[in-house]
Amino acid sequence: MNLEDYAYFEILARTRNVTRAAEQVGLTQQALSAKISRLERYYDVKLFDRENRFALTYAGERLLEHCRMLNLWSVRLDSEMRNIACGDSDIINIGATAKRGYTMIPPVFRAFRREWPLVRVNVVESGAQELIPNILNRKTDFCFLVSKTDDPRIRTEAIFEDRLQLFISDRLLRECCGDHLEEILSHENRELPIRYFAECPFCLQGNPANRVRLSCIRLFEQNGIIPNIVFTATNAMTLLEMVLQDIGAAFLVSSTKAVSGETLHRFYIEDLSQTDYLNIAWLQGTSLSRASKRFIELTREILSKQLGD
Repeated sequence: MNLEDYAYFEILARTRNVTRAAEQVGLTQQALSAKISRLERYYDVKLFDRENRFALTYAGERLLEHCRMLNLWSVRLDSEMRNIACGDSDIINIGATAKRGYTMIPPVFRAFRREWPLVRVNVVESGAQELIPNILNRKTDFCFLVSKTDDPRIRTEAIFEDRLQLFISDRLLRECCGDHLEEILSHENRELPIRYFAECPFCLQGNPANRVRLSCIRLFEQNGIIPNIVFTATNAMTLLEMVLQDIGAAFLVSSTKAVSGETLHRFYIEDLSQTDYLNIAWLQGTSLSRASKRFIELTREILSKQLGD
């Protein structure tokens, strides 16, 4: 069948008026009626009740539903082919929380820009609860999120294991962990017991229901430690800044922006099993552009390198 016949059928199904539908498609009424009759002969069904103002029959209702799906498929195919023809879209819209946008996007963008100088990156920052709705509303092409979603309309893929680490400044480490300093520094890439840091002041997540905070409190309780909590905040970047100001140690995920120099240390802690996975999420049934896929690849590569450093 000619795909145009399905488009003519859909217009007639919507207008329920042969004269008006024929005017919209630029055909005579006879020519339009002939195309509808050809569809009916092909499927051996009646699509319209012509005695009831062209109301759809059950067969017509089902064909109309498939026509809508066909149109959606056609639009997606057309978009993808155009992207391929012109070397991909000229903009990618990425959803991220403020923390992820601050810590991850700039170093990745620098590398991405060298490879894709004509593609503009637009970061749509929002709260975690808005990331999926923004994809469904087509405000973003994909997003970075920690927890997977059960929404069947969304496809997710894990790209990075984001474990919790204890962040502490060099000055605070030497002031509070002198008894274990040599062992701590010689085992920086291995898991260490929290008791080595028991005398440190701590900056913790301020939300009592936050998973990171709950894991940390449970860790202290299991080891019989009453922590000296000097500061709380819900924003991870605020906690990181307090670490850099020598205020206290903080538990942050490993993808938190790496800081060069000798002023900051990061340690894995024994019995702190909180492991999150950084995921990408995008709309089920759509394909990511080559530029988007490359941005995601670079994110994985750069985060792995930062953690290795």
